[in-house]
Amino acid sequence: MNLIDYKLELLKNCSAATARTLSKNKNLNISFSNSVEDSLVSNNNDININLKKLTDPLEIRGKIDYFSYIKRFFDKKIFNQFVPTQTNRHDLFRLIHNVRSLTLGIFFFPGSFKNIKTFFDKEGLNFYSLQSNTEINNYIHFLLNFLLERNIIDKVTKPKTEIVNFSKKLKYSINDNKKFSKYSLEIVNIFFKKEKENSIDENLSSQSEQQDNSEEQRKVEKKEEYELKSESEQAELDLLNFKENHQSQNFEENYSEVNKKLIKKLKSSYSVFTKRFDLVAYANNLAKKSELNILKKN
Repeated sequence: MNLIDYKLELLKNCSAATARTLSKNKNLNISFSNSVEDSLVSNNNDININLKKLTDPLEIRGKIDYFSYIKRFFDKKIFNQFVPTQTNRHDLFRLIHNVRSLTLGIFFFPGSFKNIKTFFDKEGLNFYSLQSNTEINNYIHFLLNFLLERNIIDKVTKPKTEIVNFSKKLKYSINDNKKFSKYSLEIVNIFFKKEKENSIDENLSSQSEQQDNSEEQRKVEKKEEYELKSESEQAELDLLNFKENHQSQNFEENYSEVNKKLIKKLKSSYSVFTKRFDLVAYANNLAKKSELNILKKN
């Protein structure tokens, strides 16, 4: 065994021991490869290190620390209670939980901050799904810095107030996995609700344009149809319109006459005065005889 192979084997052994300690997983292994293609995590008990991409020991250690913390602080049982089923929502929900795991790991082992920052500076944190979504990508960067209260990712744009307020809830509930999961789900729904609304707006806009186009087409067709009519056809049409209007006028006159007769009949049977509901009270029932005599004198 030459010196290079010896150093590599020593690094493997030390890294594996470190990963098992940080992750609290005795079965965790570290695999090294020189392949051009990189595989971040091949299975639940294996962390892959691509020596073509990661050459600095701090970068290697940063990746080991990062994935070890995810394995240590990830609670699969609680996660499955809240995780959404749709792929994109599921992936963002998992990413937020990964940020929680990383934050807790750095709180417990502050010295790993430098390792992980070096790894992120190298990889750019572009090794997960959804990185093509600029808004989500930026939010994950923001959340990391926000929970850690220091910049592990540089040049991050602050999201909208609604997202920041929910991020505060995540921060205050970071030690309560159930609450954290609940707030994570709400943030996921906010992000994908906006996508759905944008999609609906686009569909409505498209439908509106189609309706406008079809309405315009109908107008053109109607105009062409009118212009193509012969003089005799137009004369017949005018005659029919005249008869229809004349019948309508006669109907209104007849209706008006019937209406007048009905009103006259109602007036003749209506009386404004009736004693049917009157209540009669006699004076001797309301006052004494002596009081009535006094009233008579006055």
